[in-house]
Amino acid sequence: MNGPLLLDDIPNLSPLLGGRGLDAGGWRALLWTESGPLGRPVAMATFLLNALTSGNDTAVWKWTNSMLHLLTGLVVFWLSAHTWCIRNAKPGPRCWYAALVIGAVWLLHPLQVSTVLYTVQRMTQLSALFVFSGLLAYVLARKQQLEGRSGYPLLAVCFLVFLPLATLSKENGALLVPLAFLVEMCLFRFEGTTQARRTLAVGFGLFLVVPLLYGGFLIIRHYEAILVDGYLVRPFTLQERVLTEFRVLFLYIQQLILPIQQTMGFVHDDIAISRGWLAPPTTLLSLAGLSALLVAAWLVRDRAPLVTLGILFFFTGHSLESTLLPLEIAFEHRNYAPSYGVFVAMVAAVAAFAPSPGMRIGGSAVACAILAALTLFRVQTWASEVTLLSYTYQTHPDSERVNAVFAERLTGAGRYQQALALLESRDGAGAALQRLYIRCLMDQRIAAPDIDAVSASLQPFVDHYVASGLMEVGRLGITGVCRLPHARYAELVERALKLPVIDPTTRQKLLMYQAHYLWYLEEADAALETLRRAHATQPGNVVPLLLATEYLLHLRRTQEAQAEFERALQAAAGLPVPYSGLVRRVEEKLARCTRGGGCPASTSGAVVLEPQTDNVVE
Repeated sequence: MNGPLLLDDIPNLSPLLGGRGLDAGGWRALLWTESGPLGRPVAMATFLLNALTSGNDTAVWKWTNSMLHLLTGLVVFWLSAHTWCIRNAKPGPRCWYAALVIGAVWLLHPLQVSTVLYTVQRMTQLSALFVFSGLLAYVLARKQQLEGRSGYPLLAVCFLVFLPLATLSKENGALLVPLAFLVEMCLFRFEGTTQARRTLAVGFGLFLVVPLLYGGFLIIRHYEAILVDGYLVRPFTLQERVLTEFRVLFLYIQQLILPIQQTMGFVHDDIAISRGWLAPPTTLLSLAGLSALLVAAWLVRDRAPLVTLGILFFFTGHSLESTLLPLEIAFEHRNYAPSYGVFVAMVAAVAAFAPSPGMRIGGSAVACAILAALTLFRVQTWASEVTLLSYTYQTHPDSERVNAVFAERLTGAGRYQQALALLESRDGAGAALQRLYIRCLMDQRIAAPDIDAVSASLQPFVDHYVASGLMEVGRLGITGVCRLPHARYAELVERALKLPVIDPTTRQKLLMYQAHYLWYLEEADAALETLRRAHATQPGNVVPLLLATEYLLHLRRTQEAQAEFERALQAAAGLPVPYSGLVRRVEEKLARCTRGGGCPASTSGAVVLEPQTDNVVE
């Protein structure tokens, strides 16, 4: 529970830690995050509740995740019991025994650790909780209809309550509808009265067919914005991602069936990209294996419908995050809900084909005991940042992210030579910038040729690693820790800004660093124009406007400063602290100038954004 905050934890949760931004209505802005197009307010509301009740005690936040995991496990158990009995000729205690095994395997599996203890993935947890709850409501409603009752209240709860809750926790909660359709196709098969079938047809038409048609229309109409632009900042194309995902899905299945610790790890950015069907050959082999699973699902649809449901559940659960969207290649938390399908298929297959009840019971007990032991071991690796980093480095020594974080920790400990040695063999502008940062700390200066060498390596896009390096080096120059040629640094950032940048927030931060250096070069108008570009990139962020106000005050252009400050006030309305503190500070300076009390003599380092390392939005 005392493990570290990681990756998305920092940008999403840092405004809440310590209770910042919870006064004067600022909490409203904290309910919406940029992690997804819908803002994920349901999940953010639970984080806000944690912040209000426990402050920055992140152990409580992780404890909340653990309780949600247990609650979801109970829903999984209940759902499994009811689905198991649907087409069972002899319903009874055996349905609950099978459900107990499925629920226990889902709860105890070590792959779930990287979801439960990765704090911000509560979004994934809540989405899964509401999806499973919605499926349970759907199953109970359909059973009521088969018994001659209406079932409409529970259907309404499924589609009008749990569907919005799941989707507003994380967007893949929308998969509740296709998953309910799978349950219908595999188990209920549209049995019931004519009125019930008509209701189902209307419901799936409204909640499945219409959204699919609308989504297809949006993709066709905004193809470049949705797909093409996103791949400009990825080291793979759309085709390469789809090919690679065949291997990744096969890896997920392997991790779920044979949870070998070596195949797991917090990061998987070391997975080789599939450049073609035979590059590597496992791409085609993985596709063949996945196709065989789908064929098997079709062949056993009558004898073992739960096997069919489980297989299709897994693939449907990955249909958003493991197909076309320009996301990172692999994350273990993507299996949190889809893993249920694998476990259902496994238990159903054993029940259908195992030779004896004794073997089934004994095998289940042994499997659960092994999973519990593996999970206990994996939880211990999350006890601290040191243990997690050490374990992850052992399992993924070629991971760029792990090497970067390891080098960062060595640098923080003053072990500069070891950090440089770790990064020596790493290619790319990100590693080059991190080496430049380390040498800057060692020598307190950077020569122009060093910056030129990094500039030559900037291609073909700026990811978070590169952007973080640019900002870290720039911060050392601003704070006076390291002497560097300001003109060369400004040119370096300008070259980076001509490339596709990972997201608008990162582009805005880079523009602000460039503005600082243009100001130092006494190019005031260029600095102000750069700040205006920064504000246009993210109009809701007031920092560029506040910095422009300070620059204008220094130039004694008081009327323009007042206008910039008014724009900042409009943009800052309802935004959380720290903006309110910056607004007050600039307001005081503006008041002194307008009263004739003297404008600030310098704005050196007036507003500096701290780089967010490894900010991976998903």
